[in-house]
Amino acid sequence: MDSLFVPSLKYLSCAEIALVVFYNHDVYKLAFDYHLPSTLRPRFYKQTRITLKRILEVAFDKISTLIMTSEFQMKVKHLILNIIHEFWLWKQSLQNYLDINKLKNIRPFWSQQLTIDRAKTARILIETTNFDATVCFLLACKYCFFDDALNLWSNMTAEQKTAFVSVRGIQRYFPLEVWIRDSEQSRRDVVSFSNFLETHQIPLDEHVISLILSTKSPAEQTEVLLTVATNTSLYTFQPDFKLKCLQKLDKELQEEILKTQPLNVLRCLLTWPFESNFLAVADTVWNHLSPRNFCHILETFIFTLESYEWQNLKLAEILKSFWAESPESLKDYARRFHVFEPLKIVLNCNSLELLDGDILQDAYQKFAASKIFEAFIGLP
Repeated sequence: MDSLFVPSLKYLSCAEIALVVFYNHDVYKLAFDYHLPSTLRPRFYKQTRITLKRILEVAFDKISTLIMTSEFQMKVKHLILNIIHEFWLWKQSLQNYLDINKLKNIRPFWSQQLTIDRAKTARILIETTNFDATVCFLLACKYCFFDDALNLWSNMTAEQKTAFVSVRGIQRYFPLEVWIRDSEQSRRDVVSFSNFLETHQIPLDEHVISLILSTKSPAEQTEVLLTVATNTSLYTFQPDFKLKCLQKLDKELQEEILKTQPLNVLRCLLTWPFESNFLAVADTVWNHLSPRNFCHILETFIFTLESYEWQNLKLAEILKSFWAESPESLKDYARRFHVFEPLKIVLNCNSLELLDGDILQDAYQKFAASKIFEAFIGLP
């Protein structure tokens, strides 16, 4: 697979404007307080919260005062939508470790693709004076800042260390955190940490892998990259990291993974900012896509659209194109399942902006309830 996303000059111009609008006081205040509640949320709760649509309306009021074409305005609006969604996901990733309200005056590190570089942003958080040593140590361990974590731990008092361990309770420990607490101080280097992980067969996350990959032989590095790229879990690794590992493999291995695990790759391509690559890759794997996996892809579309509160018009257009290009046999199969109820509403509307959100949300909730039931009884 070639480079999946190289921003054009036009995109970079839109991105710069989108960030300026996002950090406008009126827009940012709403965006910071925004959250997406659970899927099966009660209707009254839905009516009292800040909605994504409301934030976009305020943002578009700001955009409309700028001198630019309507096409350019819509591109900026789409980027703001994804900025808000990305910002919310970033806050969610930190809510178990720190007081989210302390993030209000801290700007995360935005990449050119308008994703938040969470590791670089964690360094920004550690370098501020807003958080105590235990929070900084947790962040350093979470993102595998090896030297920072060692220094922070050594500078903590015995009382702080004891309090830290008791506060952690039953939460999941980070591998680097466990190793620092349990290892001998004289043997604290990356190679020793890598050996510790291997000896204890500890599952690796993307930050651990990024740290220890250089300690591996070329053959071992390829094995690690393959493990990540072929992992079918939606949660073990972030989609962008899985795609990055896939791209580091040789062409032959990439093609083999596309043939044997098209669902795995296509799901990753339904995340921001890779959606624009989805149709081109999907077009190469029709012969390898089973009817059930076709349905799983449709489900991923619907879950993702709902996570944007049905405001992601570009993703909806990609879904329509994907459905139009799909073989009739796969369409007939999909019509038998619950996913087709919200799907047909999206497919039949000219624009999600004109759609009655309650009708679509009701259809989605029935579909989501069916997926919960399937998971409960163990269906694939």
